[in-house]
Amino acid sequence: MQIRIANRQDEAPIRALLEKQGTVLDLKAADRDLHNIDQGYFAHDGLLLVAEAEGEIIAIAGARQSANDKSVLQVIRLAPQSFLSGTAGGAIRERFISIIRNHAYQMDFNTVQVPDELAILVS
Repeated sequence: MQIRIANRQDEAPIRALLEKQGTVLDLKAADRDLHNIDQGYFAHDGLLLVAEAEGEIIAIAGARQSANDKSVLQVIRLAPQSFLSGTAGGAIRERFISIIRNHAYQMDFNTVQVPDELAILVS
């Protein structure tokens, strides 16, 4: 298993993973960050990580600069939540959070913010 930065070729497999978990994606609105990850993450000083096992993406984590506060790196994706909240996903979740915190430090963000619906995964 490896964790790496996502690229454009990962967009379709990421969407397929989320849809397989029952997520209904709205790529024109709430989920547009998954339509173009370069624009959705990297253009906002963020990053999108994928955990990959045997060539298949099994989990993702994404964070980008907050639209309200440029000093805040906001975690906007940790998925699939059911996997990452379980025992098997715990190590992956911890590595995701560690990489995101390091990215925030390297990019001079003051704070890493986690939305309430994802907070249980981070704490």
